[in-house]
Amino acid sequence: MTLLKVCLKIQKTNRYEKKQYARITLPDFPGGSETFEAAVKYCYAVKIELTLLKIAPLRCAGEVLEMTEEYW
Repeated sequence: MTLLKVCLKIQKTNRYEKKQYARITLPDFPGGSETFEAAVKYCYAVKIELTLLKIAPLRCAGEVLEMTEEYW
């Protein structure tokens, strides 16, 4: 599973890019870079430690990235 396959927001952004690699800016991402990294690790089936402090930002990150079960 890749980040591109499960994140509708990145899929939408990538459609307009004709390059193999695209730079995407996500200002005010909930939880910052640490939460984004955890979301990416989750997509690539890397074990992440879920704590009470991480669950809410990860849930918000899923909303921002438009991650839903239908894209799995």
